[in-house]
Amino acid sequence: MLNIFTKPSDSNRGSISIPGFRVPREGLLTNISRVKEYYRENNFGTKSNHLLVRILQTLHVSLNHDVNKFHDLVTDQSYTMGSHFNLVSPMFKGGVQEKSNFYGNNVDEIIISVNNLVDPVEAANNWRTLEPLRVLYHPFTDLCCYIPNNISYTEEEGVAIIAIDIPLLAIQYRQWRLEQMRTRPENQQSMRQFLYQYPLCNMLDSHVDIAFFNRLDALLNDSSPVIQRRRHPLALPDYTSKLDDCLVDLLAILVKKRTTYQNMAEIVPMLYKESLLDVLLLPDILINRQDSWAILLAQLPYIAFLVEMGRLSKSSANKQEYNIVRRQFIRAKQDKLLEVGLPDNIANGIYAKFSELTA
Repeated sequence: MLNIFTKPSDSNRGSISIPGFRVPREGLLTNISRVKEYYRENNFGTKSNHLLVRILQTLHVSLNHDVNKFHDLVTDQSYTMGSHFNLVSPMFKGGVQEKSNFYGNNVDEIIISVNNLVDPVEAANNWRTLEPLRVLYHPFTDLCCYIPNNISYTEEEGVAIIAIDIPLLAIQYRQWRLEQMRTRPENQQSMRQFLYQYPLCNMLDSHVDIAFFNRLDALLNDSSPVIQRRRHPLALPDYTSKLDDCLVDLLAILVKKRTTYQNMAEIVPMLYKESLLDVLLLPDILINRQDSWAILLAQLPYIAFLVEMGRLSKSSANKQEYNIVRRQFIRAKQDKLLEVGLPDNIANGIYAKFSELTA
């Protein structure tokens, strides 16, 4: 279950063209760009005790090092941060954060520390667009483009799994700080403002893709996705209804597809990412017993969606994948994999729900 979607398909099935999808998709992406611009140009910042503030303050690496040396030194320090901040990593099992930092009190947050393979020089040159925080899953269905600033905007609740690349975050902060020193040496902004303007704003890309998937999943399961009244201080067109119409059309197309889970994931379009497969691909991380529980938890909603679509389409093309999913899930349950980082009652509830789906 942890390695089904790690390689691109070698077949060329093409992507699904949804009637009327292009205009609302481009409109929503424009909304997101405007939201980012607004929050970068105005005086917003995280709280002083935010997890990201504490992580950056823990690093003791001079900004004067060249970027390659800087990246190497931060990488060395990042390996020891798991136990200090309860981060999931190959060396520390981590767990649910004691308090939320991104999605408010209705959500249990699990943070996975990753070290993606990057060219530090290239990352430094493109620091404004870096995404050191990538949402792997969250429970929300609204498409209102809210920055993950730890305010609860809906009643939806559940678990959020977020990957953080500490060396990439440090490079982004280094480049931002150097620019501040060069352009406004007497009136520099704070670290808390940086975190709001770039890591949190850029986190919106992966957040919205998952909200889009969650709406698709909700429609598949005959539940009503949230239609949230916007609370932004700027006027934004609402594309939710048009996108929902597209999702209904998408489900009608998918039900008729006789294909594998891999191909199904490849042809489901997203908003930022090209496909659902790009959303659920694993981050760069060594998977072992310490962190596999969190990776499994992040992938389960997507696997459950694909299994249900396969059942509805009555396709035999995914029989081999289904058997792999079922065997690996049974093995995870026998090995008490989720209990590594979750309380027994929560883990047992997840096992029971997925067992019903694969019965």
